[in-house]
Amino acid sequence: MLTCPNDDINFSKTLSKILNSDPTPEDRKKIYYLVCIVFRLSLLLFLYYNCTKPIVQYFSLIFTLVSIIKLSSEIKKGPNTQWWSKKFDLVMSSIMFLVSILVIFNKTNPIYLPIIFGISLLGGFLQSLSITFC
Repeated sequence: MLTCPNDDINFSKTLSKILNSDPTPEDRKKIYYLVCIVFRLSLLLFLYYNCTKPIVQYFSLIFTLVSIIKLSSEIKKGPNTQWWSKKFDLVMSSIMFLVSILVIFNKTNPIYLPIIFGISLLGGFLQSLSITFC
């Protein structure tokens, strides 16, 4: 497998298994823009329309906590260059986690959940434009 400075090794291994070959830069772009971005955009819309439901608020809390733990572990291991910044994701997940707590305890408006998720999505997309898919 070729070494790419802007690649997550685990993601490439998974993609290699799916494709039965090493992923090309075009494969990586397709997966990122067609799957990752579209999937996260779908989650954003779901969150927007359902952010007032307690079950969604609790899932937000749980998933962001899992994300914080996973990202913290990956950042410690390094390297941290990818198509997006793991540190940016960690900050956004931490903010989302804190806002989820505030929403659950009725201390802030639930609409902040999709707003923060949207900022995270937009930030990741913009970062991907400045990184070389190798």
